[in-house]
Amino acid sequence: MKLPQLHPGDRWGLCLSGGADSTALLLKCLEVGFPIVALHFNHGFADEDGDTDERFVRDLCTAKGVSLTVGHCSETWTNRETKEVFARRHRMAFFAACVRDLDLTGLLLAHHADDRAENVVLRLARGCGAEGLTSFRVEGVAPWDARIKWVRPLLDETHADQIAWLQAHGQTWREDLSNSDLTIPRNAIRATLPTVLPHFSAGVNAAADVLAEENAFIAACAEAAIEHQTACSLTVKSGTHPVLLRRIVRDWLKDLTREQTERLLQLPLSAVTTVSQNRVVRRISDTQWRMDSRERASAPPPLILDAPGTYTFGAWQICVGVHPATLQLPLPLTVRSRRAGDRMRPRGLRGSRKIQDILTELHIPVGERDGYPLLCDAQDTILALPGFRPAAVPEGIETVGITFHFSGER
Repeated sequence: MKLPQLHPGDRWGLCLSGGADSTALLLKCLEVGFPIVALHFNHGFADEDGDTDERFVRDLCTAKGVSLTVGHCSETWTNRETKEVFARRHRMAFFAACVRDLDLTGLLLAHHADDRAENVVLRLARGCGAEGLTSFRVEGVAPWDARIKWVRPLLDETHADQIAWLQAHGQTWREDLSNSDLTIPRNAIRATLPTVLPHFSAGVNAAADVLAEENAFIAACAEAAIEHQTACSLTVKSGTHPVLLRRIVRDWLKDLTREQTERLLQLPLSAVTTVSQNRVVRRISDTQWRMDSRERASAPPPLILDAPGTYTFGAWQICVGVHPATLQLPLPLTVRSRRAGDRMRPRGLRGSRKIQDILTELHIPVGERDGYPLLCDAQDTILALPGFRPAAVPEGIETVGITFHFSGER
């Protein structure tokens, strides 16, 4: 177990679920006199026994004389996001509040070597490189708040090690019912790969250690290839290898997807690309880029199309009564911006689609989505939007040709 070095006044929050790993970490910290406060979060899922887990944790902390803070989820999970993402979002918000309100030094997490191996496989499936594959470290900062330190003292031990330790000390624990759900990728990996590959955890962790060394070397080379860097500009040395360029650009702008990174590196001179809601990057030369802030496009007021002509909707021009045309739709039409919950039924597809998903599929920058035109009929049914197949128009209804022109920069 690798606990962090203590300084006067330190007090760490231990994330305690009641499972074997966090229970073992709690008792091991008490055994060596490490100053901790236990933190437990009850997600309140109807299909899980969270209340029993909470009672177990309360009884354990009372018996061991450990200060405990318990949080409860104030929101009911819906299928707008996965259950795992929902749980993690609320759990991490609770832990962050505890660090702030209880003036804690940081968080202790009970992740172990098996968790690290599973994480490597999951990130491989997402197409991560060396940097992503080695992100599961003993010490680090919370990805949602760089001010919060966290440490994984058990990362050199396995789940089996924790079970054996608890059994040797006569201590019980709680089993997480969600671990039996094999539709969750992490659970499927945990249940199957060690059976197929007996040395799965040890082998993947050994590979991650090698990758960590190589990643550190790449990071050093990338830093040496930078000539000048500020928050708004980047200049690299001529002839910098594309592998290093990708690393440099990602570190400069943060949170770029692979597609965004490649698009930025392949920009023609003087061209721009949107990298987030209010940031655009322009390529100045073969070795230089500049980032500028851009205000999010405001939603233009609704517009009525009731006769042939050219209409302006924000950065868009909509030409009605043209031939040949992009679309054939009946007048009158209303042009408006998106609203929460907007859906349409595209011609030739089953069911309806969320406008939000369509805009994502069309790679429309987030900052431009509120100004993207939606064509609706008198009942406010969405019939069409630029770049996507329209809804079906009943036969026998007179239509006119409609064409879109975008006048902004993208």
